[in-house]
This record gives sequence, C-alpha cells and structure tokens, in this order.
Amino acid sequence: MQSSKDNIHIQYRPDVDGLRAIAVLLVVGFHAFPELIQGGYIGVDIFFVISGFLITTIISKNLRNETFTIRDFYARRILRIFPALLLILIFCWVAGWFLLLPDEYSRLSVQILAGTAFFSNILFWIQGGYFDLASISKPLLHLWSLGIEEQFYIFYPLLLFVAWRRSYNILRILFVLILISLSLNLYFVICNEIIVKIGSIDFIVSNTFYSPFTRFWELMVGGGVLALNNHPRIIANKFSQSTYHISSFSNAQSLLGVTLVVSFLAFYPYNNSESQAGAWMLLPVIGAYLLISAGPDSWFNKQVLSSRLFVWLGKISYPLYLWH
Repeated sequence: MQSSKDNIHIQYRPDVDGLRAIAVLLVVGFHAFPELIQGGYIGVDIFFVISGFLITTIISKNLRNETFTIRDFYARRILRIFPALLLILIFCWVAGWFLLLPDEYSRLSVQILAGTAFFSNILFWIQGGYFDLASISKPLLHLWSLGIEEQFYIFYPLLLFVAWRRSYNILRILFVLILISLSLNLYFVICNEIIVKIGSIDFIVSNTFYSPFTRFWELMVGGGVLALNNHPRIIANKFSQSTYHISSFSNAQSLLGVTLVVSFLAFYPYNNSESQAGAWMLLPVIGAYLLISAGPDSWFNKQVLSSRLFVWLGKISYPLYLWH
C-alpha cells in the first residue's frame, strides 16, 4: 500500500487520498462484516492501482529532473514503509509471547519474518487461500499486499529508467505487460488451483490471489493513468506531467468509475473463493483507473473524494490498514 507521504513529491491530489479512504473502508468493512460487505477485499485492488499511479508519477518526475537513482528510490521506500510496519511486527511478537501457545507462536514468528522481508504473499500462497478456515490463525495475513507491492518495485523502477534513457514508448510496454499478467490471471482462474509437491508434502496452491505475476497488471494499470493522460509528447517515448481538463467527459469518467466499483460489490456472485473472481476484477480496477484519470476537478472527485472526511481517512489509511 502506497504511503500518503509520497504525495509531498508530486502535485498533491486530495481526491486520490479520498479514493484511498474508500479502499481502506472496503477492506476493513470486509474483515469486520464479511457477510455484509462480501466484496470488500477489492479495496486492495484499488490500492494497487493507486500505488501504481503514484509511484509512476514520482519516478517520472525524478527522471525529468535527472534526480532519479535506484539507490535513492529504495532508501525512500524503506523510510516510508518500514517504520510503521516494524512497529506492528514488534507489537505482534511481544503480544504473541503472552497470548499464544508455543506452536502458534512459532507460526506467528514465521509470519513476522515473512512480513519483514516482504514475502508474506509467498508464504500464504503455499499455505492456502485467503478465504480458507485456517486464515483466522494468521494475524498478519493482510501483509500479503505489501509483499506484492515491494516485489513489483524490484523491477518496475528499472523498467521506467531504461524506457526513459532509451526513449522507449512506455505506454506500449505497459500495455504488453498488463496483457501478459492479466492473461496469466485469467488462465489460472480457469485452472483454479494446482498441486505443488515439495519433498513428500503436496501443497494446494491458489494461483491468482497471492501470486505477484497475476497481480502486477493492477499496479501497471495505475501507471497507465499517467501515460494516457500525458500530452502527445508521450508518443515521442518520454514522460511528462499529467494534464487534466475539466469537462463533461471527465465528469462522466469519474461517475463511470464509481459505477464499475459499485457494480462489482452489487452483482458479483460471491462464493467465498478468490480464485473465481477472474475477469470480474476488471470492474474495480478499471473503475479506480477512471476515477484517477478523471482528474481532481471532476465533480465526484472534487465534491466527494476531496471532502475533509475522506481525505483524512486517506491520510491515515496505511497505519489503519496495518492495525485493523
């Protein structure tokens, strides 16, 4: 989940904080009232789109200013993400010592290690699905999304750096990579799940929910917001500052975005199986894309997403997500 502190590096968009608020409310609502808000887990998918947009904007600005370095990028990521994460990991480690049985504490320690190294999604990928009964015994289950984000940031900054230096068309590159990742997602939804044999143990692996390769397309869709909203200079294979125009089209964009997100929540045939979402996930992802792409001055973004309450919730969404 992209920290709201990243906004200090780019032109601040209160509506993006408002969209982040909606995302965290969906996730928290799903965990608190799973029967009432059955599709609330799509808040994470919305977070991915937001993160992809913000990180692409930050990197492209630094590239234009010739201030981008890989070392600086990762140093900033650690400073933004790790302090709050380390606090909750220490809290769980201490609390678990007093509250858990030895075998439970041992499993928690593995989860803490995975959270520290940002591979929680890999750990839970081989342990079972997000909706399995055993998930109730995984207090750090929600850290899987941080794992996917940080794994995405292993290659994505390098991709943008090379595209900038060699004047590649980043829009075309993103389109191809999105298509590959989305195709993998849809393919494994059809296959449902596979059996992975490690030693003498058979692991049932859910292919889509925790896999970084079937999730990266959502983050890259966020990056595509910047590319498609750039002026024609993007065709010359360079990044530029996004420009937004207040028009009936941008208002229609934001309202369509809201409609797509609500449509998923209202019409998706829930059956407690993350592997069945498949093409349905296009609704919240495209919805988030349209909301961001519509710009800060479209009616819904300005009047609703930029309201004080939503902006405040958006600013605290990262610690709220960690602690909820």
